[in-house]
Amino acid sequence: MQYRQLGCSGIEVPVLGLGGWTLGGSAYGEVDRDTAMTAMRTAFDLGITLIDGAPYYGDTEIWFGEEFRTRRHEVFLITKSQRRPYTKANLFANIEGSLRNLRTDYADLYVIFPDANTPVDEILDGLIQVKESGKARAVGVTNWDSAMLQASVGKVELATNQLGYSLFDRYWQKTVFPTCAELGIGVMAYSPLAQGLLSGAITADTILPPDDVRTHNNLYAPENLPTNLTVVEKLKEFASERGLTLSQLALAWTLANPLVSVAIVGTRRPNRLAEDVGALKAALTPVELAWLDTIVASIVGVAPRFG
Repeated sequence: MQYRQLGCSGIEVPVLGLGGWTLGGSAYGEVDRDTAMTAMRTAFDLGITLIDGAPYYGDTEIWFGEEFRTRRHEVFLITKSQRRPYTKANLFANIEGSLRNLRTDYADLYVIFPDANTPVDEILDGLIQVKESGKARAVGVTNWDSAMLQASVGKVELATNQLGYSLFDRYWQKTVFPTCAELGIGVMAYSPLAQGLLSGAITADTILPPDDVRTHNNLYAPENLPTNLTVVEKLKEFASERGLTLSQLALAWTLANPLVSVAIVGTRRPNRLAEDVGALKAALTPVELAWLDTIVASIVGVAPRFG
């Protein structure tokens, strides 16, 4: 496994993390406990020891607590705040609930979404309280824009901004990455495989369950998917010529950006996790990166925005 520093926090983390959203059964169709636990164990054995959880990812926080309570010091546990508004009281109550689920007395990183109904200064005061209490080693945000990030300067050190980033999604790269770089905030890239579109598992015949979150992803819309699958086929060919799978190519592209500390994968299958780790052997040249930009220029639709 390779490691990078998480922004200016001084914390070293593995460049691949395991996302709990896919494992919990609350967004990508049902998943049973045994499948989820096998994925967790496989990820750990492969060196994917950064675990990204949240109280609304089904039962994953409870499962994480069961699986990692005897080797807590060997994993980097992330949780997120659920209940809004993000008052100091709510932020504190939220992390205490997650810590009970995780069977630990601290999180390595506590992450919050934007909250338009609470002043940014009050939110930041809450994060300071959580960090100073020792309930989180570091604090961060997800889907925060540049103005919100700037408001943190001189108040609290944000270790990370979790942002959607993939070959098919450059929105945050264009709008917020420069601010992250300026302020020393590391990027955790979620959906680096475009919610599975860059895994190679999606075909024209794929039927998503009605409760699958991807039914709301414009990249998957009936009027867009055929064009995007054509792009996927071109990317597969590009990857194959370099001895890579499509997933490995997509992850290698994401990690080619030095601002990205971690790419969070939501894979459930052990063989897919091993494949994902294989991306670390790839080193894309500037010419290859430019050619990939040419290939994906014809995608249609936009990735979803969360927050």
